[in-house]
Amino acid sequence: MNTPRLIMDPAKLLLLGGCLLPVLVVQAVRSLSSTPLTPASAATSEGPAEPEPTPSPSKESPATLNAALWLSTRKPATIAACPMDKPAAVAETQATSQPEPEIEPVVNQPGVPSLRVTSIVGTVDRAVAMINSKVRSVGESPSEGWIITHIDAGQQSVTLIGPAGQVLTLHPPKR
Repeated sequence: MNTPRLIMDPAKLLLLGGCLLPVLVVQAVRSLSSTPLTPASAATSEGPAEPEPTPSPSKESPATLNAALWLSTRKPATIAACPMDKPAAVAETQATSQPEPEIEPVVNQPGVPSLRVTSIVGTVDRAVAMINSKVRSVGESPSEGWIITHIDAGQQSVTLIGPAGQVLTLHPPKR
C-alpha cells in the first residue's frame, strides 16, 4: 500500500511561518501581559494608551442647547387614532369630537369652477388634497384664477380664493 507522504516545499513553509508568526507573538504577549493589549497600545512601545476623557454632562455645546430650546418650544403634533385598531371607537370619537361642517354644494354658480375634492391627507404643518384627480398643495391653482390658500387635514377642508377675491371652502364627500 501506498501511504501518502507529507512533502513540504521550503518556500511554502516560509510563507506559512511568515503568516502564523505574528499571530503567535500576539497571543504569547496577551497571555503573559497583566493588562489587556489594545490595538493602540500594541502600536506604541510606551504601554497601554490612556482613555480619552469624556465630556462632562454639565458642559453642553451651543448646538445641544439650541436643540433643547427647539424641542421645548415645539408644539406636539396632533396624532389621530388609527382606524385599524378599533374602527367603531374611532368613528364614535370623530363624530363626537368634531362638529359636522355645513356643506353646500356649489352647482353652476357663475364664476365658480367645478372642483371636486376627493380626499385630504397630511399633518398640521403640511397637507395635500386630491382635487379633480390631481394631488394639490397650498399655492397651486386647480382652476384658472383660483389659488389654494389653506388645506386643513383636521377639519378636512380646502380654502381657495378666486380672481375677484371670492373665498370658496370645499370638503371631501362623507364616507
